[in-house]
Amino acid sequence: MKKKFYLAFTLAEVLITLGIIGVVAAMTLPALIQNYNEKVTVTRVKKAYSIFSQGYEFVKEAYGTPNMWNLESGTADSSKEYINRFKPYINITKICTVEENCYVDNLYDLSKHEKHPWNDRMYAQTNDGTIFWIYVFSSDCSFNVSDINSHLQNVCAEIAVDINGKNRPNTYGHDLFYFWITKDLIIPKGTPDEDSTKVEGCDISKTNNNNGNNCAAWVIFNENLDYLHCSDLSWTGKKSCKK
Repeated sequence: MKKKFYLAFTLAEVLITLGIIGVVAAMTLPALIQNYNEKVTVTRVKKAYSIFSQGYEFVKEAYGTPNMWNLESGTADSSKEYINRFKPYINITKICTVEENCYVDNLYDLSKHEKHPWNDRMYAQTNDGTIFWIYVFSSDCSFNVSDINSHLQNVCAEIAVDINGKNRPNTYGHDLFYFWITKDLIIPKGTPDEDSTKVEGCDISKTNNNNGNNCAAWVIFNENLDYLHCSDLSWTGKKSCKK
């Protein structure tokens, strides 16, 4: 009759093994979670860009280009009028002012400067929880942010999109992204065509005011948030911290 052999572990060996697994998990899980969250952000920013771009085509078809709307620059009423014209095409569920508790009391740029919501624009929420606002720069769409791109010589307004609404961190380049509304199309802020003297930056190592205001283009075209982790990225060079 053959003898049976059993493989057994002492309690100490089991605990040591579990401890090693725990240490490895503690070292790798944060990076995995961060990577996953950043991929979700990329998806949401690209979705917002697509929704607003498609909606804008319907708006122009219904009302013409914004330079024909006879709206004042820099007023809450003009901001509300823009939002109302987008409303049928992007599932807006709420339009309100800062005083009506439509958004958070403060937000931040990448350099950790504290910002406060503005009274000269209206805020809107969509059915997926996204909050956005529009600021009108030029009633005749003549605001110029590029000597290269003709579209960026005809900027009418900007859209700020907080992809997770009131949830934190409410920070430029993390969950808050900006887009230009030009006479003909919507363009994410921060493309290489923008005048470098007017670009407010997208670099975690910088300390300039409004840093992070120009991250949308990077996220959409390079599909990462690596500007949060390394400072040697560029449109003509490294587009990822790993390369």
